Amino acid sequence: MTPRQGIWRRRALLALAAGLPSWQGLAATTEKVVVATSSAMQVSSIDVLNAAAGDHFAAHGLEAEVVSTGAASVALQLLVAGQVQMARTPGLELLRVMATGKARLLSVGCIGQDIDATIVSARDRPVSDLASLRGRRVGVRAIRSNDELLLDLLARAGGFAPAEIERQVVSAQPAAFTVVAERRLDAVVVSEEVALMMKLAGMDMLSWPMRLTLRLPGQCCVVTEQLARGRPALVRAMMGAMRDSMTEILALSDHAALFRRAAARFDGLRLRAATIDEAVVRLSAGGWTMRGRDRLLHHDAADWQESVRMLVANGFAPALDAAVATTDAFLD
Repeated sequence: MTPRQGIWRRRALLALAAGLPSWQGLAATTEKVVVATSSAMQVSSIDVLNAAAGDHFAAHGLEAEVVSTGAASVALQLLVAGQVQMARTPGLELLRVMATGKARLLSVGCIGQDIDATIVSARDRPVSDLASLRGRRVGVRAIRSNDELLLDLLARAGGFAPAEIERQVVSAQPAAFTVVAERRLDAVVVSEEVALMMKLAGMDMLSWPMRLTLRLPGQCCVVTEQLARGRPALVRAMMGAMRDSMTEILALSDHAALFRRAAARFDGLRLRAATIDEAVVRLSAGGWTMRGRDRLLHHDAADWQESVRMLVANGFAPALDAAVATTDAFLD
């Protein structure tokens, strides 16, 4: 037995001990790839974390390193620079970069079919529709971020100027609600995961998911057009690993062992109460299968075209054909 085979054997035994698949028949040879996720090491990123921790990448002949960049723009910069082979990043960020014409990128898999940003306000002072958003003070996670672009789009949809929404940078964590409770801000933009955590913590809040108003794609698997054309087998292997990881997660009714396996692989992954982490995964999985399980990772062409139309119509991007930004060719 070679040292490498010994490593896979030990991983298989550990997986069996955890009650998870051991992935017998892992590829004999591996190729190293680096995958950047713009999200932090958190349970809502379990699709890509489990692809590595559960040896799904390895089963497709890949030795994968998953790194967190903390920002979508950074993940795509690393991709363009050739320092990573795939970026897990919001579809909106991909379209923004494509619209500049400075990079030729391609979404080869759509993880979340809708954006997961939501506006959280106090229940007694709700910001729950376009009319109530006008003239409000709203916390965003960063200046000139997707949060600000989303607020601009909401303002245009409501028929008023984006400048009528005052913005201030706040934390991306549940503690962000403090500024709303103390009336320093009227609302904050957070992920649906954070909104769920606020709700489970008993905060007296109201959540208004932006997906109810804006038709935009969620997290995507992005590669360079050059890699897709020059190394199609590599891209197909990465997407096969993502598909197998998500399929495993969807098949499980209890993800506790899967969480422990991921936390053992990624030091930065901090597990919370089991009920919270389980609820977050179920929320994420609901976004994966919104168009049906048979459409897992597939792009909805009509949604992407509508996203581009909205960006162009509001002056946030020049003319762009969404068809050149997406493909399902590596999923089957």
